[in-house]
Amino acid sequence: EVHSLTNSIGMLISKILSFPRNTKRLIVLGVDLLLLPLALWISFSLRYGVMYVPVDKIIYLFLAVPLTSQKRRASAMAFFDQAPVFT
Repeated sequence: EVHSLTNSIGMLISKILSFPRNTKRLIVLGVDLLLLPLALWISFSLRYGVMYVPVDKIIYLFLAVPLTSQKRRASAMAFFDQAPVFT
């Protein structure tokens, strides 16, 4: 059972790696848009010791986190596209 799971994960990774570059970037963008607000929510919940529910203007923070991360990602991608790390 573990071997089949490992094989399935390997096949999934191979399939994803065969996608065009723009498709892989969209996948990363989608994962960021989902996981970054989730990580922020979990951090607030852990800090306050209760299941945190964003209210009022703090909701904008949850919306801004993925947008600011994409700005940093775009800057990093522009840098690495101009100066490749691996040749």
